[in-house]
Amino acid sequence: MMGVTGIGTSALPEGWIRTPLNLLLAHNSGNSKLIKGKQSPVRQVGLFPGFSASGQDVWCQSYAHEGRAIIISAVGARCGKCFRAEGKWSAIANTHIIWPDEGIIDRDFLWYKVNDENFWIRGGSAQPFVKVKDTFKKKFSLPPLNEQQRIAEKIETLFAELDAGEASLQKVQTLLTQYRQSILKAAVTGKLTADWRTKNKNKLESGHDLLKRILKARRQNWTGRGKYKEPAPPDTSNLPKLPKSWIWASVGQICQVITGTTPSKQNNNQYYGGTIPFLKPTDLNQGANISEAREFLTDLGAQHARVVPRGTVLVTGIGATTGKTGISQFSNAAFNQQIHAIPPEPNIVLSHFLYLAIIETGFQNQIWENASATTLPIINKSNFEKLLLPIPSFFEQQVISSEVESALSALSYYEKLCQHTLTRSTALRQSILKEAFAGRLVAQDPNDEPASELLERIRAESGQKSKKKKGAK
Repeated sequence: MMGVTGIGTSALPEGWIRTPLNLLLAHNSGNSKLIKGKQSPVRQVGLFPGFSASGQDVWCQSYAHEGRAIIISAVGARCGKCFRAEGKWSAIANTHIIWPDEGIIDRDFLWYKVNDENFWIRGGSAQPFVKVKDTFKKKFSLPPLNEQQRIAEKIETLFAELDAGEASLQKVQTLLTQYRQSILKAAVTGKLTADWRTKNKNKLESGHDLLKRILKARRQNWTGRGKYKEPAPPDTSNLPKLPKSWIWASVGQICQVITGTTPSKQNNNQYYGGTIPFLKPTDLNQGANISEAREFLTDLGAQHARVVPRGTVLVTGIGATTGKTGISQFSNAAFNQQIHAIPPEPNIVLSHFLYLAIIETGFQNQIWENASATTLPIINKSNFEKLLLPIPSFFEQQVISSEVESALSALSYYEKLCQHTLTRSTALRQSILKEAFAGRLVAQDPNDEPASELLERIRAESGQKSKKKKGAK
């Protein structure tokens, strides 16, 4: 047995052998002349499957190969990802093809082993690639062929069960997301507090009086530059009806909007490295409450920035995350020019209610509809101030905030539970593969031909064929 590969077989299950992969397969590069962008992204009659570095995602005029093989994503951030091919197909640029000798190694068994980005030896930094030849020199634990097939079938069965469970969890996640939006919509349309308003109808001011009080308070509390300018009344003719005690108001009518700035980096030592948080859009990925920052300003740096108090609502105004929103929990925080800030307005608009109204789908749609249609979406301050919000009394805002917080807290529990279960499912897949390639997933059969004898027999048969060919000459 040792003479077959020259590699020891200690610590292996009975009948297994250690051998380099390059003895078990052939391999070649995909067709570099077939460019992904020139292939059809849509399946059509007469076209054949094409494999790119992303998988089977194109269709080709003709096929270059036929049979069972494994396609490797050979170049790019996900290099080492593998895909199964069978029938008639082509492999295009940035791929590599593995042709397993299925008289020795089962294609599906091999795929489960190599479809792991960490299995492959890589090179490159800016543009990583797999070192196929170096990887195929690695030692590989080879079971008897029949056992390989049993292992592959067992993995397939177990993974199918996990797939079904994950699909169910993903459906639940979708329903939870829809439920979250339903809660938010009910909150900002008055449906959530309809019964509460009925019980407290004699205590609520009219929408007209509410707006008058808000505008008066805005004039009195004005701290912006120059003389206060009364915001133009918004056009509410095409908007949904609100409860009588609610109003539609523009952001500029009820709130002061401040857009941030960035202190000069030329004075890095003087302006940066202090204790005052300097917030950027990436800091708004923490959910409702922003309590962590990646960068900080000195007191001098803060003098060259815009600083807002705790409770300020922050909204991203540029880029792919436009509309991302959070509430600052810092006593004081600065922020850059990609963020619009709405400082708290005591007894007018509760910060948490404002946050809920902004993240609700209706307002988010307003943001994107009014963002400039450029490569990089932007909603500037003046356009942001024109967006419309449904505003109830401050008292009702408090009730809404409390009820939504309670509902979303329960919802978050189930969202985290789903995510935790999905994470466990991913870990279980890895455990299954680990057990499989250690020989512990399926029972062994003493009647299986040992891998070493199989290799020896295949080579002997191959040698006999080679001698016959030479004799024929």
